[in-house]
Amino acid sequence: MMRLNEFSAATAPTRLARLFAALIVLASAAAQPGNCATMQSTSPTKKFAFNLFRKASEGSTDNVIVSPFSAYAALSMTLNGAGGNTRKEMAEVLGVPANDVGKLNERSRAVFDTLNKNDKVQMEVANAIYSDNSCRMKDTFMDICKKYYSAEAHSENFNDPQIVGKINGWCSEKTHGKIPTIIERLSPAEKIVLLNAIYFKGTWQSQFEPRQTLDDLFMSPKGELPVKMMHKRGKLMYMRGENFQSVSLPYVDGKQRLIVFLPDKDVELPAFQAQFTEDNWSKWMQKYASADVSLSLPKFKVDFFIQLNKALSDMGMRQAFSQSSADFSNMVKGDRMYISRVLQKTFMDVNEEGTEAAAVTAVIMAKRSVSLQQQRFIEFRVDRPFVIALVDDETDSILFLGSIVNPKRK
Repeated sequence: MMRLNEFSAATAPTRLARLFAALIVLASAAAQPGNCATMQSTSPTKKFAFNLFRKASEGSTDNVIVSPFSAYAALSMTLNGAGGNTRKEMAEVLGVPANDVGKLNERSRAVFDTLNKNDKVQMEVANAIYSDNSCRMKDTFMDICKKYYSAEAHSENFNDPQIVGKINGWCSEKTHGKIPTIIERLSPAEKIVLLNAIYFKGTWQSQFEPRQTLDDLFMSPKGELPVKMMHKRGKLMYMRGENFQSVSLPYVDGKQRLIVFLPDKDVELPAFQAQFTEDNWSKWMQKYASADVSLSLPKFKVDFFIQLNKALSDMGMRQAFSQSSADFSNMVKGDRMYISRVLQKTFMDVNEEGTEAAAVTAVIMAKRSVSLQQQRFIEFRVDRPFVIALVDDETDSILFLGSIVNPKRK
């Protein structure tokens, strides 16, 4: 359920691109230099990010805000437990060779270490695995998650009503209360929850002056909406695209920025979203230049929730969700597991001082049912004369054989 405070823009067309761009920046911050013009364009995380955004946005008339970084991190950790074609599909969606996941793990650890060591903005990344104490988790999988993802391991009784509160408590703690809950319930079959949380808080290099924030109107497809509009004039990194314009607003350390994309008035949002590809992103990032800009930007606070099963399946990660064919043999001993749900919640607050943002992604694993097909019952009504035979299989003897035409007891 999405909620807006201060800025209500349930169908605001430009908001989607702006919020999405901010999370792309967070996702690639550790690997990208501070200047827009030098940003790299080819990385599996970017391809994943654009694909996830497009799939998550399909058919939506509401705000959409996803954290590609958080989803990528949680799924990367999960990938280490996959085998066979499940591993191949997941690796392909994540943009890595299925036979060389080790490099993904190394890169993940390097990114996490870099983000967590930032001393000018507050950036925190955390991972955890909650498993039912009946699950025999494989040591190799758990060792990888601890070594490369610094994942906290929690073996719990999932029949305990407190387990949901414990998982949500971890999410709230790691996001400083911005994501207080990620799950409302666990089904009896759900036995493992893999979590990633990211928290960001940074101030602008050049803050907006609060006294210049004025009441204004925002034109949404459903009509005018009242907003608090922030204003700033000065040198900004600016880029004019084919059917949009964009500014880059750096945070105090120069390593992260909020990129704002504003489509032209006659451009429909779905058409603009379709332009977010690796090639276009690379071209756009080379075009930013310092310019005199008079910027008006609504302040807003938004949170968003989405189940990513369909989006990830559409991207090619199908078998992982299949109860009949998912292979997570590298994660658990004995039990056949599959991904039942991938959930994500995000939060973002943009104001005169800077930005606060948080996300949690939960990959929930369930135990495969013993019977995968619905039982079919054959109709067998004994309402007419019938034959019986009592046999002894050991001696292959028919002990009794007869026909019953009147089963009434004497």
